[in-house]
Amino acid sequence: PQHVPSNLSELVVGDIIGTGAFCEIRIITSLGPAVPADGGGAEAPPLPPINLCAGADGGAPPRPVVKVLRTDLSEEDARSGLADLRNEADHLRTLRHPHVVRLRGVSSAVGDNDGRCFLVLERLRCTLEERIGEWEERSRPIH
Repeated sequence: PQHVPSNLSELVVGDIIGTGAFCEIRIITSLGPAVPADGGGAEAPPLPPINLCAGADGGAPPRPVVKVLRTDLSEEDARSGLADLRNEADHLRTLRHPHVVRLRGVSSAVGDNDGRCFLVLERLRCTLEERIGEWEERSRPIH
């Protein structure tokens, strides 16, 4: 994985597209810090449109997402979440499989206890539940 900024404010992220026990997933909308319109600077350029269905078949990779600890966690849950995030990063660093989400970067804060570490991952085209539903639909006999 490539080095990514250690500070989440250096990425411009969109809405939450998924949550878990400890983390939330957000789409990365642009690379570089967001600058307010009245801040006298230019906003970070948006990422080009990417076909989210591509990637597995050799097409363009999906738009990246950031996985970060939720801010509403208790101190104990934040410690557990940080340990889980580190463990996930360690495992994903070694995996290369077309059916496993790809780790694209790890914040340098992943080794710290600051609670704002994050992973940059490829966005899933669909969930496993959705994929199973597609397979079930295809396997039903046509009458």
